[in-house]
Amino acid sequence: MRRLSIFLVNTALSGIFFLGVQPAVTAQDSTEAIPKKSRLLPPGQTARGFLTPTGWGSRQSMAYAFLAGTFPQVYSRNSDLLAGIGAAWGDTCHALGVRLALNVNDVSEFDQFSGNLILSLRLDNSSSISAGGLHMGANRELSDAAPTFYISFSHAVQSIRQVVPGVASLSYTIGAGNGRFYTMSKRDRELGRWKHGTAVFGSLSASITKNLVITAEWTGHNVCISTNWRPYIPTRLPFRLPSISIGMADPFRFSGEHLRLVAALSYGFALPWPKATCTP
Repeated sequence: MRRLSIFLVNTALSGIFFLGVQPAVTAQDSTEAIPKKSRLLPPGQTARGFLTPTGWGSRQSMAYAFLAGTFPQVYSRNSDLLAGIGAAWGDTCHALGVRLALNVNDVSEFDQFSGNLILSLRLDNSSSISAGGLHMGANRELSDAAPTFYISFSHAVQSIRQVVPGVASLSYTIGAGNGRFYTMSKRDRELGRWKHGTAVFGSLSASITKNLVITAEWTGHNVCISTNWRPYIPTRLPFRLPSISIGMADPFRFSGEHLRLVAALSYGFALPWPKATCTP
């Protein structure tokens, strides 16, 4: 039976960088990340999207895993889960950063897989671009999610008061792509929704506290409002706690037929090699 994919997988985190696996940026980390010549603020925890990719890459080599779900699916009353693993490496500050992800598009059946490949480059400490492919290699008989190729630009706004010293509190992304950002489902067309998406997508992310970010996104055919929270325990642990993202998608009838709850649990950890080079 052909099934609707839950997100048309992003990144994104694009890997799940859109789901928040990038390591938390401390004030010390962010200060080290600011080139002495520019003193531009980096994006910190606002370098994320949920259903759309951003232009940001990872500051360091890392591996990550995620579990995400939609409650319910777009045109069904059933819930659905997605999982994946990935890695990021390279030099986004002076050359290219590379992110790869393997997505399990149906956790219950474990018979639908796809991949993401994303290249990122920082233009300076406050701006970055990325381009890549999402949901590549998916079985079109089992999933309606077509391969998607995109390019995006992200910028950390410098004029907003800093919630975390040394880190920008607001960042935005604008991008364009085909596939999930342009193609509407057959069911959308049957119900008289839009014939095509806008192909243009974007997001705006704001830090509310050190560990809480709110993001608003235009996905090319609808809106998603989400929060990302990294739990904080006032004791020193040898590991970081997972990042939790929760959002509401499809509030307007441009696509879909009901409001959906989307959620994700993600965890990333730094790899010892190669070392990060985003330093003064």
